[in-house]
Amino acid sequence: MKLATLLTLGVAILAPMGSALAADDAMTVEKPIRVLAGIFSASKGTNKQRTALGVGYDFMKTAATNPTVYGIFLDYNSKKTGGVTTSLTGVGVSGRFYLDSANAAGKSYATVGVGTYTFKAGGSVSKIGGKFGIGYELNNGWLGELDSTMIQKANGTDLGGINFRIGYRF
Repeated sequence: MKLATLLTLGVAILAPMGSALAADDAMTVEKPIRVLAGIFSASKGTNKQRTALGVGYDFMKTAATNPTVYGIFLDYNSKKTGGVTTSLTGVGVSGRFYLDSANAAGKSYATVGVGTYTFKAGGSVSKIGGKFGIGYELNNGWLGELDSTMIQKANGTDLGGINFRIGYRF
């Protein structure tokens, strides 16, 4: 993925965040911590199917009928095969844009994020990357999420892939 595309994704996340911070409608998040677990399916390489974990902290949301929530994330996936551990760790900022009313029993959302991703498989390389996806969240805290991780290529290899995770907010 080209750096320009990733920077555009970053601006798409951060621009609304700046105006929300300045606006009077910014609110705290009731259940700010998100914990996720599932499967990461890498685009290339050995160890394509890896255990995926994630944690996030939501620090602000808008007061709109269909709120936007801003936060930080830590995504990790790993698998060991033949004595070699392959892992990918991402840290960055994200936004969730709810498509349903805040009062609905279940809410669908779109999510985007941008950050730094470190890939390890014998050696280590860090690249700028982003993610976008969809999810569904219940009011009791349970959620499901499907997202695509896009990272700048390293030595001609695509480091990205697809996450399918379930999680809980508390």
